[in-house]
Amino acid sequence: MTELEQRRLLLTSPWEEEFLHWALSDDGPRLHGHFVPQSRRSRSVTASGWCPGLRSERVVGDE
Repeated sequence: MTELEQRRLLLTSPWEEEFLHWALSDDGPRLHGHFVPQSRRSRSVTASGWCPGLRSERVVGDE
């Protein structure tokens, strides 16, 4: 339930996906984002390493 809540919160803030962060994909850790984050911002990934960008990559890759 904690993971689902963390994913829901990330999906409500899609602009945070643009900040640099490490995400855990099937191929291992990947660097996502384009901008250096401010020191007081929240996380862009869940505790398990999931980020919304991984979700969109899987959809594009499956076509």
